[in-house]
Amino acid sequence: MKKSIQFNSAALIFLAAILLSVIVPPVQSSVLAADAQYGIALKNPTNIYSKKSRGASVIRTYEKGTILKYRQGSGDWHQAVVYVNGKWQDGFIYKHDVETSTASPVTKKGVALQSATKVFSSASTSASSWKSYPAGSILKYRTFTANWYEATVYVKGKKKTGYIYRTHVENAVEKPDTHTGVALKNPTAVYSNASTTGKSLKTYAKGSILKYRTFTSNWYEATVYVKGKKHTGYIRSTDVDNAVSDQTRLEGIGLQNPTTVYAAASTSSKKLKSYAAGTVLIYQTFASDWYQAKVYVSGKATTGYIHASHVEGIYETQKRLNGRALKKPTNVYANASRQAKVLKSYAQHSNLIFKTLSPTWFEATVYIKGVATKGYIHVNDVTTGDVVHTNKYSYDLKHMVDSQMKVSPQTDLTGGKGWQHASRNQVEYYTNPTNFKKGSREYFQFLVLSHLAGLDAKETNQKFLSNKGVLTNKASVFIDGAKKHNVNEVYLIAHSLLETGNGTSALAKGISSWTKRDARGNIVKDKNGKPITMNIAPQKVYNVYGIGAFDKCARDCGAQRAYDNGWFSVDTAIREGAAFVSTGYLDRGQDTIYKMRWNPDHLRNASTGYHQYATDVGWAVKQTKTIYNMYQSLSGNYTLVFDVPQYVNQNNAPKGSKDWQGVAPAIFIPGLLQDMEDEQQDEMLEESKDTNHVDDDMQNDAKEENNTPSDVTEDDSATETDQETEEDADQDEVDSDVDQETEADTDEDQADEEDAEADTEQEADDELDTDEEADVDDEQDVNDEVDTDDEQNADEEADTENDQNVDGETDKEGDQDAEEEANSDTPDEDVDVDEEDVSSPDTTEEIMYPDYVSGIVHGEEAITMVDSADIDTAKRLTEIPSEAVLDIIGEIRNTEDEPETLRYLVSFEDKTGYVDRKDIQVTNLLEFETEQLLIYAEPDRNADVVVHLQTEEKTQFVAAVADEENQWITSDDWIQVYIDEDHTGWVNRNDHLIEIE
Repeated sequence: MKKSIQFNSAALIFLAAILLSVIVPPVQSSVLAADAQYGIALKNPTNIYSKKSRGASVIRTYEKGTILKYRQGSGDWHQAVVYVNGKWQDGFIYKHDVETSTASPVTKKGVALQSATKVFSSASTSASSWKSYPAGSILKYRTFTANWYEATVYVKGKKKTGYIYRTHVENAVEKPDTHTGVALKNPTAVYSNASTTGKSLKTYAKGSILKYRTFTSNWYEATVYVKGKKHTGYIRSTDVDNAVSDQTRLEGIGLQNPTTVYAAASTSSKKLKSYAAGTVLIYQTFASDWYQAKVYVSGKATTGYIHASHVEGIYETQKRLNGRALKKPTNVYANASRQAKVLKSYAQHSNLIFKTLSPTWFEATVYIKGVATKGYIHVNDVTTGDVVHTNKYSYDLKHMVDSQMKVSPQTDLTGGKGWQHASRNQVEYYTNPTNFKKGSREYFQFLVLSHLAGLDAKETNQKFLSNKGVLTNKASVFIDGAKKHNVNEVYLIAHSLLETGNGTSALAKGISSWTKRDARGNIVKDKNGKPITMNIAPQKVYNVYGIGAFDKCARDCGAQRAYDNGWFSVDTAIREGAAFVSTGYLDRGQDTIYKMRWNPDHLRNASTGYHQYATDVGWAVKQTKTIYNMYQSLSGNYTLVFDVPQYVNQNNAPKGSKDWQGVAPAIFIPGLLQDMEDEQQDEMLEESKDTNHVDDDMQNDAKEENNTPSDVTEDDSATETDQETEEDADQDEVDSDVDQETEADTDEDQADEEDAEADTEQEADDELDTDEEADVDDEQDVNDEVDTDDEQNADEEADTENDQNVDGETDKEGDQDAEEEANSDTPDEDVDVDEEDVSSPDTTEEIMYPDYVSGIVHGEEAITMVDSADIDTAKRLTEIPSEAVLDIIGEIRNTEDEPETLRYLVSFEDKTGYVDRKDIQVTNLLEFETEQLLIYAEPDRNADVVVHLQTEEKTQFVAAVADEENQWITSDDWIQVYIDEDHTGWVNRNDHLIEIE
């Protein structure tokens, strides 16, 4: 019995050994440790070594792709146990000969990419395959190694483990997102597999709104219903256009006529509603080529779609701009379309204010019968850049110069010889437009003065009319006068500041009595031959432009002209004085400073200069300084119109020069300005005299005929009001909360049923509808959409500006420039007579100095600068510290037998005003007692004489040049002196210098 049991045991052991040789894998751990891993043999063959060395004996080999089991070791070797010759034996695998599998496999789903995507029996593309799948098949597998996936397949009903090469499939995204999009194909198919060769489960018309989920880079996954049963299908990514995830509410302008809202995102789909071109529509972002809109159809809120190319987006933020009308005429339309009704028209070059709206349209506000109305201006009809017109003349510059030389042009650029007849080269220089480059200060002599600048009254008061005597805070008055007489208000302000010494002259402050003068400035006498005295006290007359104030009778003639025109207030003088330039020059075509000086239009058919504002060859250029500085200081976007002459063969004409080439001696009188000859001035004044009282109603009628009604100024087309009429009540508005979409995961009938839902109650108030059914929303739409910007009507602002005393920073540079111009270029206000003592002769005169005369405060205490020559009643401007150096612009002198200087006009730290003469010591004005004084080019009596000063008074004054420390520049007995602001020379101390302070 025992023997039998022993036999059976041996048989069992033998049988077990046979079974183990079949089912135990060729690589077996001696202990099935938890850290044992699987890997893929990479080499062909992959060796198992007896030791950790490639030189060791190979105890077993495996084909590439074989799945091996081993325990990872340190360094470059893994440990394995193999069955060799019926024994388990320890071996070693070189680390780089195998690819270890992932420790935690993850199940994936993906798309077969190969036309026959194989599941291999081992991890090698040269191995046999268990199974293959067509491209587009949806497969499931597990991660295995970096290059291989592991899959389970059934072969003849038996489960097999196989391997799929990584590049033969594309993994689906792990967390798919749901998208809504537009079907782009006609039809757009949902396939059973991710392949266009697969079966089509369902198709949708182009423009259908579909819902789907992300799947792979080229495919979306969708759920559709086929015969009532739910199926998963696939949509090619290029067949749909994804809608944006976060929709944004937008406004735009309909470009098509009509602009249509479609039922689907296709122009071939049903039309829900249409709008006229130019209608402002409200909609939402949707897809790249489509916007989503909500409209009312038969009173029901319906989601529709607008093609992106059929509308033009409106900017999110608007910018207020100044511009000029380019067209003849320039129209403001009721809608943003040239086919829309014209609300109003403006003449070419009218100054307009508008706001940016879209790339093609500006938005403006115009007044129709006093009612603010929103309108639209095409961007091609206006410009925000400067407009430069070339005015071509049929004659050459030689003809111009010849004609001007016949009327004795004058100049003070004579190297210290005072006012002389201008030399031909100077006329050539100042008449030749090519000498003045665009963008330069001098270029402003070509500025067209018959176009309004469109100034802001508040800014103008703060920057240019603060502390300017009687002109302080008068911006709105200047603006009114400019509008009434169609004169550039910057020019009017500059002209007034120049002529009144910044609002401080006697004519500006008002005159009650004067000696009566005729149109030529001659004294009018009674029958007894006694001069007639005009006394209108307590009334006064005012003249802020120096009109009629001839050099020989500035005070009397200026007062008489003011009296004749009824200028009994500063405001009237400002408003109505503008007519002098308007009727006397601008209306006659001389609408630039260049034309006022040279009158080139007259010379088309003449050979002698005529009707010219001044005889000074440099007058036009001198006038540009203040105007240029004002425009540079303005904060607005001011569009300027220039009219530049062009003469025949102009580029080859002599350029000329500023240097005087004359020879006649004269007395050097700094600052003297010679105006037009009396005959021409008298004629011009007489011609303008009859036109100064044009009836306001007649002017308004004329404006009506020119399509510029008096109820709207040129810039009323863009001034804002809180009463703007909104277009929203006439339009369908796009709703931002559209819930319904045509989804790819529903049956068509089911989709239709779902799409019927609408968020109508919540969204109705936001709708933009031009049909009657939208009327109920009008009131709310208007209230929601009213533009409440602070851009109030410019006219209203102008009317209130004068009532406000605006305290602000004054543009000191602009003020000083204006004062320097006034003091250096204008002699009209050179007499300042006590108004109460009308019977006494003039006893004082104002002597103007060039910019380079300076002085120093002497004494140990600061002195006070005031704003008027009448120091006792003047307003204090600033304190000037002791020993401070300042510029002396001019002085008021007593002209009686005992000359005595009363006060200086000075400039200090960007402020200009008056100080007591006794407080200032002139530091560089040299006095010579000689009839002839020579100024040399070099400190050497053998050098060229550049200026030869002569006078019968035996007194010569010249200004020494000082360095930064206010020390004269000298060389032995020589002192460097100014010839003019750009040139210097040298005088000798021994030439009868009698005083050096």
